[in-house]
Formats: sequence, structure tokens, C-alpha cells
Amino acid sequence: LTRDTSAATLDSQLVRRTKVEWDGASEANEDLSLTETVLFKLGFTETVASLRSAQSNSSSQALQWVHGSKFTSLCSFMIVLHALFIGYSASSVLQAEMDGESHPAGLTVVDVLFAAFFAFELALRFFVDRWLFFFGPEFKWNLFDSVLVLTSIVDMISLMLQD
Repeated sequence: LTRDTSAATLDSQLVRRTKVEWDGASEANEDLSLTETVLFKLGFTETVASLRSAQSNSSSQALQWVHGSKFTSLCSFMIVLHALFIGYSASSVLQAEMDGESHPAGLTVVDVLFAAFFAFELALRFFVDRWLFFFGPEFKWNLFDSVLVLTSIVDMISLMLQD
């Protein structure tokens, strides 16, 4: 590379001027993600084109449903419900410990159901987005969600092995 590859060279002005070629046509693309811009600048234009083409050609019902408002609202609702459940669960476990009782078994079942839902949601998004899951504009959120789900699963397994 002859140009400085610092963040300053990847600013929005450069992204707006970037031209991506695919399908024999060259068109201006103003909404390249940072990952796509870096790949383009490093000469991986075919990779950027395949990412974009996969995104535009995936007009399946699953893609529309996963990225639609109903599924997003369901996931948001489940996140809020899970946060409330974590508060209730922590309070119940603390109270049980103070009273000398055992951990309420029903809480573990509900926690496993939440973990299963979030793992299914993550798997569904991975299946629908494919490479965009790792290289698309939301790859940071996908990585964050993946870490949370994996941490939750590891926590579930460690709790089950303790019993």
C-alpha cells in the first residue's frame, strides 16, 4: 500500500468516493462498512462484490423475517424480559441462601430456555446473513452477541457439572 492506512484515510469522504465494480457495472456506493472499505482498499474487490451480491440476492422470506420489525421486536422484548428475570433470579437465590434453602430449580429451567432462545436467534442470524454476519455493517454487534451466548452456554454447562 502506498497510502497511509490509518483511520483518517478511511473516513466517510473516502467511502463516499469509493467505486465498487461488480456484474460488469461500476456504481458509487456510499454505505460501505469499515470492513468492506478495508477489503476494497487492500485489493479484495471481488470479496466486497460477493458480500454485496450475497446481501442483495438474499431476498428470501427468512432474511426479511429475521431483519424485520416483528423479529427484532421479539428479540428486544426477550432481552428486556431476560434482564428482569436475572434481577428476580438473583433476588430469589440470595433469599434462598439467607434462609438456608436450596437453589430454586425452576429458575435454572427458565435460564436454560432463555439461553436456548438466544442461541437459536444467533444461529438464525448466522444462517441468514452468512458472510455478512462476520463482515457486514453489524459485525461488532454479532461478535458481542456471540460472546454473550457462548458465555451463557458455558455458564449453564458449568452449573450442570457442579450439581
